[in-house]
This record gives sequence, structure tokens and C-alpha cells, in this order.
Amino acid sequence: MTGDRDAVQRYLDELALRLHGPATQVRRVLAETEAHLYEAIEAKSSPGVDAEVVKAEAISRFGSPAQVAAAVNQVAWTQVRRPVVVAAAATLLRLAAAGLIAMGVTGLVARLVAAVSSTAAVYGFPAGVRPSASSCRYWLSIHPAVAGCRQAATLEASADVTLTLGGAGVLGVCVCLALAVRRRRGAHPVVVLPPVLGPALGAALFALAAIGTALLAASDAVVLSTWGAGLYWTAAATCTAAALGSTGLLIRALPASYAAAPVGRSNDESAAA
Repeated sequence: MTGDRDAVQRYLDELALRLHGPATQVRRVLAETEAHLYEAIEAKSSPGVDAEVVKAEAISRFGSPAQVAAAVNQVAWTQVRRPVVVAAAATLLRLAAAGLIAMGVTGLVARLVAAVSSTAAVYGFPAGVRPSASSCRYWLSIHPAVAGCRQAATLEASADVTLTLGGAGVLGVCVCLALAVRRRRGAHPVVVLPPVLGPALGAALFALAAIGTALLAASDAVVLSTWGAGLYWTAAATCTAAALGSTGLLIRALPASYAAAPVGRSNDESAAA
């Protein structure tokens, strides 16, 4: 039966390359397939029957590696689809919460910087921008005691931005608390996504946000109703700190990612990575 065993092993090797899922599941499928093929070959073997014919018939009846892998992978994906979607949604919610909290921190730090320096240094209306007459009338109607339009715009930005960023921070904290409560009440989550996914996305997104806000600060830009080079510099510093924190979490998550076999890859592919 040496030739039969070699043929089965070649079949299993090809099947292993096509299977997706956790390593334990892949090993189980390979073991069951191997046992089934050997049983089929032994059942049809006899002194007067060509062993090569028996081998070919057993493998043919079982199906090609591509057919078997497609069926197994479809069943595996059906089983993990909901956990994957839930895990992806939770990851996105955590990233959104982190972004909202970063906005809240930016608003708080900006107020502290304005208290130490001046409101104009943080929220000052850009010198190169000419506000419309209607905008000036609106700002002056809210702040009638100030001397001019730009000062009124600065005070209005100080109030509006603080309120908006503070509200975003509170919302982010609420989302984090809701996720923590859900995690504590539910069963321990099964890892179906790479542990590095969330930290990697966080590091990349916060780094892009840091670069973007730094460019806005350097150009003293006006984005809708938000302005102030000091505010943008504060946001750039906050996003840089968040990116560094996410990078630290990414480094800590690397060993766990190497130890776990992610969904969508075979054990052979994971070992080769």
C-alpha cells in the first residue's frame, strides 16, 4: 500500500494548501479525509484488483482537492461569518471611540493652552481671510462688547469648538463604557480577527490625522466654521500621541498574532508567514 499512501499524501498536501480557517479545523479536515480515503482503498483492494485503479477510483469518488476545499471553506465561512462581522464592528466602534476621545482631549488641551497664552493664539481668525459681512454681523450680534469682527469670530470659535470637541469626547467615553459593559456581560470573545488589526488601523489613522492637522496649522486654514493655527497644532500633537500609543499596542499585540492562526489562511500558509 506504499503507492496508495504516497498518492493520498499528495492529495492531502494539495488539499491543505486550499483549506482556510484555524489550524485546528484544517488538521481535523485533513485527518478525516485521510481516514476516509484509506478506508475506501482498503475496502476495494483485493489480490486480483489493480491497486492503481483502486486508488484512482477512491480519490475520484471523494472529489478533487479544489471541490472538497470549496465545500469545506464555505461551511467554515458560514460558521464564522457572524463572529467576524461582530468583531469587525466592535473594532470600528473602538476606533471611532478613540477618535472621539482624542477630539475631546484636543478641546481640553486647547482651552488650557488658551488660558496660559491667549484665546487669539489658539482660536484666532486667520489674518489672510476676509470674513463676509453677514458673518461679521452674526458674530458681533453674539459678542456685542468686542471691538471688531475678527475678535468676535475668535470668541465664537472658542465657544463653539470647545462645546463640539467636548461633546465628542463625552460621546467617545460613553461608547467605550458601553463596549466594556457588553464585553463584561457576554462570554469571553473568540479571536476571529488578527489582534494587530485594531492597533494597526489606529496607528495609521491617527498618524494621517496628525499630518493633516499639522498641514492645516501650517497654512492657518479655515475648514467650515473651524479655524485657529493653535487649535490645529494642538490637534496634531494629540493625534501624534494617539498614534504613538496605538503603535505601542501594536507592538504588544504582535506575539499574540503570530501565535494565532487567523481566519482565511491555512495552517501551511500561517507557518510560512
